[in-house]
Amino acid sequence: MSSPTENRDSKVYRASFASAVIAGAFCLTVLAAMVVDEVRISRLDPLNSPELLAMEKKLVTDPKNESLKQEIRKTDQGVRQQFAASRARTQMGRYLLLVGVAVVLLSGGLAVAARKRPSLPPKAGVLPPAVAQVGGGAVKGLWFMGVLVAVLAVAAFVSVELAGGPAWMTKPHASETAAAENLPGEAELARNWPMFRGPGGLGVSSAKNVPIRWDGKTGEGVLWKVPVPLGGGSSPIIWGNRVFVTGATKDARGVFCFDATSGKLLWQRAVGPQSPPSSESIANFAGFAAPTPATDGLRVYAIFANGDIAGFDLAGKPLWSMNLGNADSSYGISSSLTAWRGRVIVQYDQGSASDRKSSLIAIDGATGENAWVVPRPVDASWTSPILIDVGGQKQLVTSANPLTIAYDPADGSELWRTPSALGKDLATSPAFAGGVVMVASKAEGSDAKCVGISPGGPAGPGGHIVWTGEKFAADVPSPLGIGDDFLVVHSKEGALRCDSKTGKEVWTKTIDGLGDIYSSPVLADGRVYLFDQQGNCAILKATREFTRVGTCALGEACSTTPAFLDGRIFVRGEKNLYCIGTGQ
Repeated sequence: MSSPTENRDSKVYRASFASAVIAGAFCLTVLAAMVVDEVRISRLDPLNSPELLAMEKKLVTDPKNESLKQEIRKTDQGVRQQFAASRARTQMGRYLLLVGVAVVLLSGGLAVAARKRPSLPPKAGVLPPAVAQVGGGAVKGLWFMGVLVAVLAVAAFVSVELAGGPAWMTKPHASETAAAENLPGEAELARNWPMFRGPGGLGVSSAKNVPIRWDGKTGEGVLWKVPVPLGGGSSPIIWGNRVFVTGATKDARGVFCFDATSGKLLWQRAVGPQSPPSSESIANFAGFAAPTPATDGLRVYAIFANGDIAGFDLAGKPLWSMNLGNADSSYGISSSLTAWRGRVIVQYDQGSASDRKSSLIAIDGATGENAWVVPRPVDASWTSPILIDVGGQKQLVTSANPLTIAYDPADGSELWRTPSALGKDLATSPAFAGGVVMVASKAEGSDAKCVGISPGGPAGPGGHIVWTGEKFAADVPSPLGIGDDFLVVHSKEGALRCDSKTGKEVWTKTIDGLGDIYSSPVLADGRVYLFDQQGNCAILKATREFTRVGTCALGEACSTTPAFLDGRIFVRGEKNLYCIGTGQ
């Protein structure tokens, strides 16, 4: 006859063993479901859906087909809902799998302990160690644990299926670096010039007392002029009293920091070589240092045509460097960097949309580790993102063929996309004015096209095309938002001002005294500044009437976009960096 102690051991063993078996079966079921969902995700990826890609390709040849556009939006929404639900189930499965494994280990351990027999008879009233550890309610507790796991699993999967996946499951977690750092606020960003075309990449400066008269040849109005050790097409950026530019040749890449007051070279740092020398196919006019660097106020980041990218603190201390690879592009990497909340964001477009090589990459500024990466179903482009505020939410807006896409810069989740079909070889960045995003293109041999897009907000979701214009568009200079208007500049054909809400033309002008233009226009102190490739700058009033303030000469070739601070303009010429100012 078995003793009461042995009966208790046997019951604990059976209950523990049964719980371990149930939990093990549960883990296998969850794992199988996760595998199925992973296969489903690969087929449902909204960025690479064969069905959507086929429709978007068709739209390129038939851009006015409104029924096709509606079909694309409807299909896109359906694919996204299915994708979000599958991704949410997979994420939930990871947590449930972790709980199931823990139950297997705990139950298995108790079963092993209960299976053992003590070497000596226990004293009266004293339970064996296994029973003493789990207590008198062990059997009920273990069965309850198994049932609870099953109930949690069913409830979790049902809720995810019904809700389509809660937001915290469908988005990657953001890095905690930004929260731990004393990053500058919007007001401080506005006072500086942290990226290509200034705060948000919008080409609008808050600077006051900006000069309107200078002559680079005579030195009138030039506070200082210094040579840049390596040439490049990147524009200057500014933080505090430091001006940063980059330069490169086929075999060398560098970052240079100048004192904004004196022009003194404070430091210079080499980048790489992280990869073989840049491809010979990179176009000569683009060069090896076309992308403009960016700063978040704590660090400065630089990228080059061959994919070398690096981060430094403002004193020049190297923090990290790596190589993203030589892009499948005749111009190499030419998109300028965006800095946001302690991260640097790279628009890495290459190949064709069908190749699925393009991506958007967010890198932690302190560590150089990827914060998030999302694929982009677009052709190679040389545009740069802009950051806009829509109803208190930041949107990172990108433009490439055949899509204009907005992302949440915190995690890379897509906010909206619009089939804008602007054509290949897109180089002009988006603009923002009057609550409308505008993208424009006019590649050589192609038709002009401007598209006005609603980025969403209280009126509804973003991505709705407000208007399309085909009379005039930009090729190299990026458009500029001025109040409720857009200024669109073509490198050879002059400029157009149009209404942001309707796309209706306000005026079209050939700007006398200017040659070919690669520089993007900038709005500062109520005036528009526009440099041509010979270094001549036309200054226009920002009013709706076309009014020219004057023309100034740098005395040196210039294809870059100027940077602005109160009382000063910083311009990079072919060989020199200039500070133009009133001396105040």
